[in-house]
Amino acid sequence: MTAKERLSLHIETIFKKYMTPGLHICDIATGGGKSYSIGKLTCEYYPKHFDRIIILCVQNKLTLGMQREINRFVDNSGSLILPSDVLVIENNSEVVTKAIKNKTLKSLLDEIQRQLAVEQNRGGSKYLKTLQQTYEHLARINKRLDTLLQPWIQDDAPNVPADYIQQIVEDDESKLRYYSRQFFEAYRKHLEYTKQCKKVKLETILSRFPSFKKVFPQVEYKSKKVLLMTVHKAMYGIDPIWDEKVQLSELAEKKKNKRSFL
Repeated sequence: MTAKERLSLHIETIFKKYMTPGLHICDIATGGGKSYSIGKLTCEYYPKHFDRIIILCVQNKLTLGMQREINRFVDNSGSLILPSDVLVIENNSEVVTKAIKNKTLKSLLDEIQRQLAVEQNRGGSKYLKTLQQTYEHLARINKRLDTLLQPWIQDDAPNVPADYIQQIVEDDESKLRYYSRQFFEAYRKHLEYTKQCKKVKLETILSRFPSFKKVFPQVEYKSKKVLLMTVHKAMYGIDPIWDEKVQLSELAEKKKNKRSFL
């Protein structure tokens, strides 16, 4: 056994003692095997004792590094979690930039447009006007951001300050979340008003708008066993769009038969 392997085994032994729900701070020197050990235990050990594992890192690059370590073990035979159980909660501006780059926001708008056509043909709902108006707001935001970001995505960026671009993205991202929340809230009320559903659940929405979770991955945070994010993101809160914004204290709260490990 090499010195690094012995160190990793020692760190793993320490981490296995963290068995009480709550916040555990890991302050070990760089190269001490933190990410490797946490990645391994997150897959093979902690799920035996906790319903949810929340891993906070001080920087985005460390969050992605932690994700790579988890991916190293998640497909092993001894893993107690699946790749689909892990969710990286990214900063809002990064989420919308990816949605533009990958065209998932355009796909969501196409799905919305198709569903609107169906519902408008059905008629008989006081929510149709709101649905159409919020869709139009979302379409304008998508067009503006796509025009703004495509040159950077294609490595043909004009001579415009990056901080100026970032500010526009952040402003439009906030509007995107606002109108998305308005749309899906109105759509929920519309389905219940027209008696298509007695009580609309997230699964119903995702079956009709599968790109919703691609644009806003955090919408599924409740079903995930492992959440990865920066400390800043955790303090700012998670906005799942479909539900109310969630703070770190709510994620870590110990409830009956529910234990969270940070």
